[in-house]
Amino acid sequence: MAIYKNKKILALFLLPAVILVVFLIFLPVLLNIYYSFFKWTAYSKTMDFVGLKYYQKLFTDGEVWHAFLNNVKYAVVSLIFQVGLGLVIAHTECCCKQTFCHSNPGNHFYSGGYFFNSDRTFMGYRL
Repeated sequence: MAIYKNKKILALFLLPAVILVVFLIFLPVLLNIYYSFFKWTAYSKTMDFVGLKYYQKLFTDGEVWHAFLNNVKYAVVSLIFQVGLGLVIAHTECCCKQTFCHSNPGNHFYSGGYFFNSDRTFMGYRL
């Protein structure tokens, strides 16, 4: 059983989103990877090929690894507190007032909002 019978309309609605993702996310990432193999600025007239020189410099620099570890620590700690605290608040909101929860089904949606606020940050880390 097909949900969408007219595939042309489905493609018509998806096409603008796909175009935006390609031009605003994928293309800049690919261009950055390409430009990373050259010594080049916006004002220079030539692009000198340096190959993997910048990557070698990146992976052997101690400050880069220190900054990377700081970012990992920050991400882990903030995820534990934000997602964990959001789940605890959402759970206690419903469990402490069980009679209110069962009498008002919309309260589950309301308490889920606590978790959604913490989940937005987690989604940002994934990007």
